[in-house]
Amino acid sequence: MDQFEPGFRKEDYGLRELRSGEFCGLILATCSDETPDLKEFLKGTEDYLRKAMGGDGRLVLIGYQKTIYETNWKEYGDNEGYHPPLLHRAFRLLRWQGGKGTQGVTENGHKVLEAEVQRAPAGFLDDHSLVEFRDTSTPPRSVVVSLWPMTTIVKHLDVINIRFAFPRSPDRTEVHYAYYAHQDDPPELYEHRVRQASNLLGPSGFISLEDGAVFGRIHEASYGLGTVAFHKGYEGKPMSSPCFVAQNDEASNLLRWERYRQTMGFERA
Repeated sequence: MDQFEPGFRKEDYGLRELRSGEFCGLILATCSDETPDLKEFLKGTEDYLRKAMGGDGRLVLIGYQKTIYETNWKEYGDNEGYHPPLLHRAFRLLRWQGGKGTQGVTENGHKVLEAEVQRAPAGFLDDHSLVEFRDTSTPPRSVVVSLWPMTTIVKHLDVINIRFAFPRSPDRTEVHYAYYAHQDDPPELYEHRVRQASNLLGPSGFISLEDGAVFGRIHEASYGLGTVAFHKGYEGKPMSSPCFVAQNDEASNLLRWERYRQTMGFERA
């Protein structure tokens, strides 16, 4: 170091220390000094996160599936409660649309959704266990938490899943599906979660395969220079966060895009 420039100090060139925090098993970190503290950042998502993370966050990693969607990351994030019973046969079987539930957007742009689902009728699959509830410690509900801007935590049936998304280009988004079991699961339930996770979600899952096909169509259509309007649940008056809409509404996307506009500093046309 005696050959470095005069005044060189090692402490000026150390690794950058990240701010981090933990909630219900989730460890979140930020490079920014301007990000609010974790309690403020997660405000409004806490109850939903606990439900999605097995109640207490005492989880064990099952494994990953990874895929690249031919879509822009903002299109990947256009998620709401309107499409599941229309697009996904699995959610029609589980009577998503007829169940009770809520959907909301928090002050920080996070989306939360809880939907009541019912047991699917037998006969649809040769192996009906793929759409069975076996974890008796939680009610049969679908819980989704989409943390701003693009990390999603879901619990569908007995699947506990975190989706880490990474923009790779304007036309490609890479998604890592991480699957979990609870530390107290008996071997039979652990095995059930493994098989159900790999068949419902992931690149070739009942649900995700349909999503992937639509992501591609949305991305192609985005070059058509048209205008997308989110109608269901919008009452024609200004909406602001925090706000709750019906389980099957798409109006929550209006609030998400408003959050994007504010974050980017774009002026309204």
